[in-house]
Amino acid sequence: MEMIKNEEDEAPASMEELFDSLRNNFGDADEESTAVGNLRLIEQGSKSTEEHVQEVKRIARDSGYKGRALIEEFKRSLSGRIRKALMEAESPPTTIKSWYKRSMKLDRQWRQAKAKEDYYQRGQAKPQLRTHTPNNTFVRPQPQRQDPNAMDFNATAGPS
Repeated sequence: MEMIKNEEDEAPASMEELFDSLRNNFGDADEESTAVGNLRLIEQGSKSTEEHVQEVKRIARDSGYKGRALIEEFKRSLSGRIRKALMEAESPPTTIKSWYKRSMKLDRQWRQAKAKEDYYQRGQAKPQLRTHTPNNTFVRPQPQRQDPNAMDFNATAGPS
């Protein structure tokens, strides 16, 4: 703000220049440490593996992690079912690229199988039919019997 008030230097001409100036002057002092911390905390959760891999790649670029260290952090961050399936595979992945590729393929297959299973389960659900029980019968009320020779006094009385 002093730069603008004192007019010592030119003020930023656009918001983008202002944000660039702020990032340069007040940005993360140690991006690598921040990225390492983020990499150690990241977990897949309910995200698809494709989304998770993209996030890990973005963070890993700034962390300096490569090779075995990056593979171990990626394995730790995966959902348990995918990690277990890949680690117990006949030939487990050995490079980070193969971990990315095989975990995405496995997750995609699992999600497709789950969607099909859910679809089949809905198709097999049968509607419950109502069965006839004697207690649920409808009885039509019978009209009252009237004497055909009886005289209706209200009909002849007229308006009151």
